[in-house]
Amino acid sequence: MRLAVVTDIHHGRVTFVKQGPRALGLLEAALRRAREAKVDAVVELGDRISDVDAAADFALESEVGRVFAESGLARHHICGNHDRAHLSADRNAVALNAPLGTRAVELGDIRLAFWEPDVSLSRARGFSLAPGDLESLRDLLGRSDRRTILFSHAPLSGHSMRGNYWFENNPAHATYAQIDDIRKILAEAPCPLLAIAGHVHWNSVADVDGTTHLTLHSLSDSTFSHPEPSGAFGWLTVEADHVLWRVDGLSPVAMELPFPAAKSSRPATLPRFSDLAKGADLISA
Repeated sequence: MRLAVVTDIHHGRVTFVKQGPRALGLLEAALRRAREAKVDAVVELGDRISDVDAAADFALESEVGRVFAESGLARHHICGNHDRAHLSADRNAVALNAPLGTRAVELGDIRLAFWEPDVSLSRARGFSLAPGDLESLRDLLGRSDRRTILFSHAPLSGHSMRGNYWFENNPAHATYAQIDDIRKILAEAPCPLLAIAGHVHWNSVADVDGTTHLTLHSLSDSTFSHPEPSGAFGWLTVEADHVLWRVDGLSPVAMELPFPAAKSSRPATLPRFSDLAKGADLISA
């Protein structure tokens, strides 16, 4: 199974290092490559636009939707905070002419799980889940023990934003306030998991409780390639017991990661050394 993945297109105006006027051309070129590669589907992880107001946003979203439709590729979308700033999920779905919402799709022996929690965000408020969001994640992951790729807009690893242009000084805006609850649900899920997200505008990999978390860089962000936009576009190939992950563009990445058919178990993390019983052996660690 092979997927193409793109995120944080940010079609629209220039904002900070986001080269919005270049976004549609970059997207068209990337989708041509995906069509030539005969991928099974393309997954888009949200923040398709840089928001302005309801009318402008719907026009921008519709232009992005047109490019995806003209590619002829099977496609899956989720919403980011910019997509929902002035538009409902229903209006986004109309603009894209594609379904949205929390759901799962089976592709061969792999489940693609799309989690759509509340993505409301403002400068004064970080991400926070709405009532029912945790339950929807638990239900989504609890339905099967098959290998599952979990897609979300914001990353679910809770890993450090040290060195991140956007979020080093704004960590509450990088993931959810309920990240400990999310981590527990992922750890307790019966399925082997690979989690992929956008939002933070860089390529990263983290392992938390046996789940590998990947983030994909923004298509139009020029943080690492100034003044040129990155053109970041991901390729995910699932093989027998591993995945190949490659990111094309001006900030390239290539790696091979395990993705076994059965979920592995891990011991609970060690408590603080100061809380261990007197005489506990730390030297062997």
